[in-house]
Order: sequence, then structure tokens, then C-alpha cells
Amino acid sequence: MSRAAFSIVLALVLLACGDDDGGDPQTADTATSDGATSDGDGATTSDGSAGDGSVADPTAGLLDVFGISMGCDVAGSPFSQTGTGIIRGTGTLPADIELDLQLNLMIGAGGARYGVLAENIFDITSVCDITFNYEITLVQAGEWQLYVEIRDPSEPDDELSVVYEAEGDVSISIADGETVEQDLSFETPL
Repeated sequence: MSRAAFSIVLALVLLACGDDDGGDPQTADTATSDGATSDGDGATTSDGSAGDGSVADPTAGLLDVFGISMGCDVAGSPFSQTGTGIIRGTGTLPADIELDLQLNLMIGAGGARYGVLAENIFDITSVCDITFNYEITLVQAGEWQLYVEIRDPSEPDDELSVVYEAEGDVSISIADGETVEQDLSFETPL
């Protein structure tokens, strides 16, 4: 899924879950005369933050509401393919790759690349470690190459959000109905 599409979905999620002032008055934040807030249970802070010094994340729980999950492994099928093969294994990224960035896996042949989409296309895969597990279903018979694209989700420009791209170190041949196990290194950037 493109960065722009994800941004639109997240914006819609935020709008749909915005405060409509129709919440439970027992738990609603209220302002006091000195500018502090009360969080409904009697605790008051001067800066509107939680009493422990942390500020509440306004998006906490929003992904769950819409069935979007964040994970460390890739499981899905190539966009618009309907084959019967399965490719799975472990991918290894460079040791200096930043954690918590968005990980996109693609499969390609002959210059064309297809994104590997989860069953819920809005699910997000993050870089949690330098290794990740992957399983790609519905792969058509042929010779394939796998690619990774690491994006910084805080960067609004799609071009600039790509911080790392690499091609797997080996190509993969698969026949109809076959399951291929292949560990790959994505340590050499494109």
C-alpha cells in the first residue's frame, strides 16, 4: 500500500474517533479555574498531561478499533496474483537499520514488482529486528526476486520516505503448487 493511501486511512481513523464531547462525564477531562485539568477521577495536573509526567498518545487504540495490526513478520500474497505456490523463509536486513520503520516486501520478475499484501491490506509491518519471517502465498510459477523497502512513516513525501531498498541475494524458482523455503539477505542496497 502506498504511503499516501495509508496517510488517508489514518486521517479518516483519527476523524472517526475524534472527541465528540458526548463521552462519559465521569471520565471526561475537565478544566479547572487555574488552567489545570482534572481527568475525571480527581487527579489534577497543571499541563494537561497524565499525573506520571507522560502525555497520553491520542492515537492509542485507534488501529485496534479498525482491525489494523502492526507486526514484525510479513504474511500475504502478491497484489493481483492468483498462483498456487508458497515462498517462505527468513529475511536479514543490515545491522545498522533503524528499528520501528515500516517494512514493505515485494516480489518481482522482468522489471515488474508486486507488493506483498496481508489479508487486511491496512496491516503494517515494522522493522523489529534485523531479521524477519515471511510467507508469500498465491505465487505464480516462475523465477522470482524478492525486494524490501524500508520507509520512514513520519516523512510526508513518498519519495523521501524510502530510507533503504534492497534486492534479495538469490532468485527463487517455483512451480505450481510448490512450497519453497528460502532464507534471504537484503544487506546490499539497490
